Amino acid sequence: MKDYYSILGVLPSADEAVIKAVYKVLALKYHPDRNTVDRVSTDALMLEINEAYGVLSNPEKRTAYDRSRLGSSEQEDFSETEDSRYSSSDGSSEIEESWNLAREYYPDLDKRVAQLAKISPSLIYPYKLLLLDKKEFENRYQLATKMTDMYLEAYFGKNFYVKEFAKELLLKGNRNAARALNKSVKLFGSSIDPQTVINKIVCDFNIDRAQSVEKVPPVSIEDIILVSFLILGLFVIGISLASNA
Repeated sequence: MKDYYSILGVLPSADEAVIKAVYKVLALKYHPDRNTVDRVSTDALMLEINEAYGVLSNPEKRTAYDRSRLGSSEQEDFSETEDSRYSSSDGSSEIEESWNLAREYYPDLDKRVAQLAKISPSLIYPYKLLLLDKKEFENRYQLATKMTDMYLEAYFGKNFYVKEFAKELLLKGNRNAARALNKSVKLFGSSIDPQTVINKIVCDFNIDRAQSVEKVPPVSIEDIILVSFLILGLFVIGISLASNA
């Protein structure tokens, strides 16, 4: 089975916007009209790129492709090296020039890129392309956070505590422990007991978590609405009791 994600140079966690932005750049770079020297190999590459984009840009086709690719597993295999087929330096000079200009206005972009590099170097190129394509630099932090979260979910599942632990491992450069965590998540799936798995990884790799801050899951809008209705209900009951007194 062809690896369409590798052909486009994106991670399986990439969303539709990332895939579209990367495709636009690749289609421009490898267009036959811009590569007249080696037309045969360029035409073959463009056929692959178009085929990959045709599947990954279609939600139904992508779901079916992922199902066939992953089999019964819900998570991706976490490899030691996840270098994109197209590195951040593989883009056109126009992209690099635009990015360097953006850095002059938003110096914190270097910090965002550095943190993404610790999570996975393959996140950097799509991050740059998406910001340059959408021109939503005011959302640069939110985009980096979203891409990080999608990556963590693809490799470590949806459990909040497991994802936070995986993020902690990656930011500290402990990729061996992260790989072991990925294998455990693939083994147990959604029935995973977060604390049991985390404790085992900590023990097996002698991880010092003394400086780690225990985080709590973010409160959802649904939870806020539910609590609001409960408070309103109690308030109404209180008024009713006071009226009958």
